[in-house]
Amino acid sequence: MAEVVITLLAPDRPGIIETISQVIAAHEGNWLDSKLSLFNGQFAGIAHIYVPNKYLSSLTEQFNQLSAQKIAIHQAIIDQTSNSTLEAEVEQEKVYTLHLLGNDRPGIVRDITKILLGFKINITNLETEHTSAPMSNEAIFKASAILRIPLDANIDLIKSGLEKLANELIVDITLDNEN
Repeated sequence: MAEVVITLLAPDRPGIIETISQVIAAHEGNWLDSKLSLFNGQFAGIAHIYVPNKYLSSLTEQFNQLSAQKIAIHQAIIDQTSNSTLEAEVEQEKVYTLHLLGNDRPGIVRDITKILLGFKINITNLETEHTSAPMSNEAIFKASAILRIPLDANIDLIKSGLEKLANELIVDITLDNEN
């Protein structure tokens, strides 16, 4: 069996998931995990599937043919040896959740990720939302991220760096330990 991760993007309309699931099922594949959502008129997502190796090239070909229906699919075949390496690395990390809330402005994600990368922190999930404040109608930016922080990292130093950035951006940032 081949383990495959697919990403998809298509103008929203009924039947997108059904179309993709039919292609996977026709190749004796199994749909495992997914995150799919509507964003500003575009349906986008990521899914984890298994498919027998003998059907992999045919599956790829059929996914490519979906472009005629304006469904763009990209796939990546997962190397099982890299999965065991990742699992070993995860055991050497602490899991934290970062929450950010403040007035929106360009560059917030860039600035936060630059700080995190400086500490060799891996972002395993990031959700952001652009909304309006209830009374003032000002643009508000919210972010929530799951972080994997190396065990030997200095959490106080990380928090200090994030606090400094929060003051510069005029946003609230919290970092909660999930372990």
